[in-house]
Amino acid sequence: MVEVVQSSIFSREDVDWQGYVVCPGIEEAFSQKRCTVWEKLISFGHRYGGFMFHWVIEEQLARGKRPGYGGGRRAQVPRADVDKWIDEAKSTYAIKSIICLLGQDQLDLYASLPADLVSYYRGHGFEVEHIPVHDHQRPPLSDTDLARVWSAYKLLPKPVLVHCSAGVDRTVKAVEHIKRQLGL
Repeated sequence: MVEVVQSSIFSREDVDWQGYVVCPGIEEAFSQKRCTVWEKLISFGHRYGGFMFHWVIEEQLARGKRPGYGGGRRAQVPRADVDKWIDEAKSTYAIKSIICLLGQDQLDLYASLPADLVSYYRGHGFEVEHIPVHDHQRPPLSDTDLARVWSAYKLLPKPVLVHCSAGVDRTVKAVEHIKRQLGL
């Protein structure tokens, strides 16, 4: 289930499974900035309004895409894109911790950074748990991976952001597991 930011113009039906706004008249709404979610919307060039992060549990648990994700899996990610992602996580969501579910093949997309992505996060003040999981496997996370996610979530300072690449398969399974463990 997609967590939709409340808005006077968008409803749950206006958002697709990835959190993209797909309602008619979107260009007009954006050009007039009539919607309350405008500041939280970003464009990846080919679609309007991809949410960078979603609250799963307000001010406790968020989920999102990896820095610089734009639908392509193999493109190198510029440092500026990572810095923009970090700024959004800190300034808008006050994220303190990250559970990163990227496999090594995806971490290799951050060669432009002065350190590996996980170290770069730590260098920007985040507590980080890296649980490397390959993309496109079924199930997205093993029982061992889920146990590691839960252990990390319990120990990390809140709010915690969980991300994989697109923020869909691995991330959704991880946050669903956390919610189940919390009795939600």
